[in-house]
Amino acid sequence: SGVGVVGTSSVTFTPVNDAPVVAASQGMASAIEQVATGVDSGITVSDVDHTTLASATVSVSGGFKTGEDVLGYVNATGHGNISGSYAPATGVLTLTSSGATATLSQWQAALRSITYLNTSDTPTAADRTIKWVVSDGADSSIAATRTISVKPVNDPPANRSEEHTSELQSPCNLVCRLLL
Repeated sequence: SGVGVVGTSSVTFTPVNDAPVVAASQGMASAIEQVATGVDSGITVSDVDHTTLASATVSVSGGFKTGEDVLGYVNATGHGNISGSYAPATGVLTLTSSGATATLSQWQAALRSITYLNTSDTPTAADRTIKWVVSDGADSSIAATRTISVKPVNDPPANRSEEHTSELQSPCNLVCRLLL
């Protein structure tokens, strides 16, 4: 009695890649025809096991109108080596970091700078759903979405040319033309 058994065992841990996370702001954004507007200045990006990301896609996934809807991106200070390419036929903006070296904060800044533009003078007045997916090169995030309400503008009538307007301003010219 009092004799204990001593043993050893080994445990092997196999690391598993966790997918990055992208989270859009709550609420709806709004856009006016022919004016570029930021989609989500509060979007966040995180990844528990990576400090950089490889790519992202931003798309008009709901209500997309070919020839009207445009997503824009311009690399700016704080975006690292992220570049973008927009496919107007599909409404997909693809962003990539050469060598997957752009940091999470650079990706977040880049995604916050994405703009939506409706190029039509008579846009379809329907909501658009914008979808973001980010990738660490091995796994992709679950999509985050935000709705943009597109507002058409009632444009004023076009002005007549000065030449015709000045001719009709004289009461005699107007009456004389009507009598002829």
